[in-house]
Amino acid sequence: MIRTDSRGLGPLWAPLSIALLAIVLSACTGPISVSTWTSEEARLEAYGSFRLSIEAGEGVDVERDGIPLSLLEREATALIQERGYSAGDGRNEPVELRLTATPERVVRRTWSADPGYNGYVEREREEGVLSIVATDPIQRVELWRGMSRVRLPDSGRVVGPSRETAWMHALVDLIARMPARRSE
Repeated sequence: MIRTDSRGLGPLWAPLSIALLAIVLSACTGPISVSTWTSEEARLEAYGSFRLSIEAGEGVDVERDGIPLSLLEREATALIQERGYSAGDGRNEPVELRLTATPERVVRRTWSADPGYNGYVEREREEGVLSIVATDPIQRVELWRGMSRVRLPDSGRVVGPSRETAWMHALVDLIARMPARRSE
């Protein structure tokens, strides 16, 4: 006997396509690049505690640019403590960490989405740049430096990650590259 009652694929594909769209959009928040530098003479992992200061880059309007400085500071402190360092409360900490957040307008070459044109086009995009510099104020030596660059979503987008999420992803990936403290 041949079955003639067929079921449409529409209802089955809807949840799958929504899940696939969510995965694609969440993957768009990762850093474009993360770079680090470590001093050969003085190792950051030999130090125990730190003092963190956070600031917006030069010429940055924090309100307009949507940089969550207090949230970045709180998250950075927690992530650095997970790496084995302790947050100090005084001015005489052996390591000073300076975290700087700056949005930049950059021109990137990208493949055209226009079906009538196959080739590269230049588009202006906004990227967030986070940098951390670890110094020993007594010896006046830089111990470690890291920089993370992430594409910031356009403000006012309804779908996709928020700007705050993009900043947090960049922070997590940057601190993950920081040397973990040696256990004694």
